[in-house]
Amino acid sequence: MKPAVALPLALIAALAFGALPLLTTSNYIVGVAISALIFTVAAAALNLVYGFTGLLSFAQLGFWGIGGYATALTVMTFGGNFWMGVVYAALLNAAVALVIGFPILRTNRHAFVISTLTFALLVALIARDWVSLTRGPLGIPNLPAPQAFGITFNTTAKFYWIAWTFSVAMLAFLYALCSSRIGRTLTAIKQPDGIAASPPPPLVKLANWLALRLSWRPRPTAPAAPPPAAVKH
Repeated sequence: MKPAVALPLALIAALAFGALPLLTTSNYIVGVAISALIFTVAAAALNLVYGFTGLLSFAQLGFWGIGGYATALTVMTFGGNFWMGVVYAALLNAAVALVIGFPILRTNRHAFVISTLTFALLVALIARDWVSLTRGPLGIPNLPAPQAFGITFNTTAKFYWIAWTFSVAMLAFLYALCSSRIGRTLTAIKQPDGIAASPPPPLVKLANWLALRLSWRPRPTAPAAPPPAAVKH
């Protein structure tokens, strides 16, 4: 589909989804829509690292967990607010991606898959067994509702606006990235060696790491009121 047609359709769809809380008072429907928005971004991020580069990665599962716990712990343990938690979660995941990304990207494709799966399982084990920090299977309950511009997002319908804004911003960012020179480089990486060899090797390595890093997006943490707010493993 041509961009001249696709972009207006995407804008109409985004506005239609944005109006959902005005069309229904059902917490169930709005809660399902919140989950749909979050997983849409997760699917788009997976498409970035697998659809463009051809690298099947499970690491975003670990990044997602780190982001959720980092946000919740910033609020409940370290006295920060929701928005500080999102920023700290992004910075922490960027640091982790930098540490594991360069060694993993030096392996072949099969070893890459196993390495990212191992990372995701390791994060899950730490989240389950480090009870003094994460509360293990009990999760982190009673998270306060996010606040911004004098508005407290303490209902499902209000929290929907955070998820919707986040999703639209991330999808727009991923679209712009994939349409840029970096996106073309990512596509070249997936091609046969003769084609993919055309970009400079440092640019290829940077594009690979960037795709691995951007395969995680900060996950909005819901307030204590519905939808459920506890970060659970």
